[in-house]
Amino acid sequence: MVRLNEESDDAASIQDSVEKDIFDDETAEDAPKLPPNPVKNSKEDDSKYGVCQGRKVSQILGLNTKGSELQMLVLYSDYKKNREKCAELVPSRILRHYAPQMVIDYYESLVSSK
Repeated sequence: MVRLNEESDDAASIQDSVEKDIFDDETAEDAPKLPPNPVKNSKEDDSKYGVCQGRKVSQILGLNTKGSELQMLVLYSDYKKNREKCAELVPSRILRHYAPQMVIDYYESLVSSK
């Protein structure tokens, strides 16, 4: 039994030494400093889109890219009644959440029309 404990202690000390960075020459700081991430808090920005506020999407009219994000031009079905914007560009990540079947139907219409 004593031998097992000695072996487990040796294994633990070996494990501790292996966990240390084998390439560390101890000239670097403990944690590398990374530049701050410029990603905006998307939760605050998402609420400004009509689909997030409960408006019903009538049709997807087209696609556009803004920066690196794909956006879809949507037409709302209640624009006559509410006197709000009848269409707006909505990021596809939001639209895939709120109207996934419409996104699928739109892509299918693109493929079948060619």
